[in-house]
Amino acid sequence: MFPQLNSSGSYPGSLYATADLYMAAYVEACGVPHRQIDRRDPRRVRFIFPQVEEKLLNAWSTASAMVNAIAYSNSIKKLKRLIHEEE
Repeated sequence: MFPQLNSSGSYPGSLYATADLYMAAYVEACGVPHRQIDRRDPRRVRFIFPQVEEKLLNAWSTASAMVNAIAYSNSIKKLKRLIHEEE
């Protein structure tokens, strides 16, 4: 069961969601595994995470993010596989 979106289109509480595959892969490569994938929108999926530290999000949005390249690559491959396996 998916959490309900609130009136602003975001998830309640401390959940964080993104439709950006590469940002989701970065967050996972930093050690925050996704909680679930929301497929309710037929045009895109959203990766739902438990609380994500603000410093990770800021690093991504300011292009100062640093992560292990192999972990990042593996996260991209894993998330792509998850997107396409249930289509």
